[in-house]
Amino acid sequence: MRALIEIAKILPPLTHFFGSNRVIHFKEVGTTGFGDRLRGISLLMLLSRLYKVDYFYYEEKSSDAFPWNITDLIEIEGIRFIQGEDRIDGSYFLKVNHNSAKGTIIKKFGYEGMKRIKPKSPVVKTKIDSMPLGAHCIGVHIRTTDSIHTNRPGHAPKDVTGIMLKAINNLSTLNGCSHAYLACDSLEARNTWSDIITANTDLRVIHNSASYNSDRLRQTNSDDMITDFFALSKCGFLLRSVPSEFSRFAALTGGLKMKYNQLEGKLV
Repeated sequence: MRALIEIAKILPPLTHFFGSNRVIHFKEVGTTGFGDRLRGISLLMLLSRLYKVDYFYYEEKSSDAFPWNITDLIEIEGIRFIQGEDRIDGSYFLKVNHNSAKGTIIKKFGYEGMKRIKPKSPVVKTKIDSMPLGAHCIGVHIRTTDSIHTNRPGHAPKDVTGIMLKAINNLSTLNGCSHAYLACDSLEARNTWSDIITANTDLRVIHNSASYNSDRLRQTNSDDMITDFFALSKCGFLLRSVPSEFSRFAALTGGLKMKYNQLEGKLV
């Protein structure tokens, strides 16, 4: 029933099916971070497939949690974002408001389309292509600065470290993994977990040498954030310290199966 109610919210007027304006106005009203905003992108994927629409006027607001524009960071195969001088006036085929903080239950019907997302920056693309990622690499996402998950890396519960290490070693042994890609949201977390993995496994730890600014809520810059996201998506396995839409959508983008509360994702 809940899904039917949500679908009813994205039905255009019947007369619009016979018009020539096949542009959807998608307004992201939420102010949360990149991972949450990808909830809206997955809904956008569903709308594109459902209504055979490839053009979207995408509107959003930056915030402390996400001080950028998502359309400056990613591109989607087969979809064109209309902005700036390309903005059209008049009626749209459909207008949709989405709240990234809440999402919608029907976004799951757009998950398959996440594989079409690519980094927009040529610099980021080149950087990712130069890394030894792939089926032999375990992606490890450590999140410590989020307001919901406030554990500092030095004060993380011992069971989290133990569970992560056990999973890393099991994956390495069973699948012959040789590398661990470490994506962290602070320099402290990266140094801590790099030492932990190096001391307790035979894996070679790699990362994108991100720079951090501890004065900001999001300590990495946009290029480093996007590099981490797509690098995680190209790993054969993904482990994370806490549930996070950032790493879950990285998994979906790379074809890994991962539920929101699941801490381990594998290729399917």
